Amino acid sequence: MKENERKCYKCGCSPAHDRNITLHRFPKPGRTNSLRCELWAKYCFPHDSWWSPEFQNKLHSKHLMLCTKHFKKSSFIDNFGKRLVKSAVPDEECDKITLADLNLEQRNVIQHIAGPSTTKQPLSENIQKTITVPGSVTADRLSVIINEVLQHCFDAGINISATVCDIDGVNKRALSILGASVEQPYILLSNREVVTILDTPHLLKCFRNMFLKYDIKCPTNITSNDQIGFGVAKWSHIKEFYETDNTNPNFVFAPCLKQEHLNPNTKQKMKVKLAAQVLSHSVAAGIYAKISQGELSSEAVTTANVIANMDKLFDCGTKKGETIFDKHDK
Repeated sequence: MKENERKCYKCGCSPAHDRNITLHRFPKPGRTNSLRCELWAKYCFPHDSWWSPEFQNKLHSKHLMLCTKHFKKSSFIDNFGKRLVKSAVPDEECDKITLADLNLEQRNVIQHIAGPSTTKQPLSENIQKTITVPGSVTADRLSVIINEVLQHCFDAGINISATVCDIDGVNKRALSILGASVEQPYILLSNREVVTILDTPHLLKCFRNMFLKYDIKCPTNITSNDQIGFGVAKWSHIKEFYETDNTNPNFVFAPCLKQEHLNPNTKQKMKVKLAAQVLSHSVAAGIYAKISQGELSSEAVTTANVIANMDKLFDCGTKKGETIFDKHDK
């Protein structure tokens, strides 16, 4: 079939008659985009075997096309509707979309926790392996789910501030597909920024495990000839503090600190509680005090600074009350 004779399967539109539209071919089925193919097939053939890879392959080989009209603006890389993002799926536009419009798959993904309109409530995620067809959730499948759920939430009037996940490889790849990165830690959808946050307790635990193995070189407040000074934070400083702190049984700066904090085994390395207790304000304050008393080397001040900063970061990500979003709103 000639290019100018191709038509949209859904509405019959053709670029030959309307230059404002572009045709987009059914995606090629593969291991990384199975959910996207399912959604395309289900959109076009809801009463056929849309879940079948063989059926999806036929749609791709037949050059089935959908036009620009069947995709939301957020599905395009540009403002002209010429190029789709990798996770784009067709969606029928409705005059008004509410939570009641979410299908069963989407309801399995989010459950809205009711509360006053001024309350900031989380949306609990419940992504299961059986969300579509049996099989594990890949990064491509997850990115499509996140994109679709966020869009429906926005359409329903729910303001989503952030997403939170652990450091699992699938989660990180899904966020990368959606455009989040270290330099740009947010998802841009419908001109709204949704901050992507990695699970704070998980990050603290991973930081502690890395600190056990490696020293940390970081800048200090000491300058010389307009040059910023650098210090090295070491896990050995914490061990030295523990030994000196326990010489006086009548007063201990960090009474919770035990050998399991300093030399955790494989199982103990998985406990966030132990990481939080060693990277705490009491340990940082204790090291500062021991340095001022001459019981620890002044080099340990860098270690105390690192611990104090990690304690503050952990509090920012976990404490109740004012959050970074409240400060941003102000």
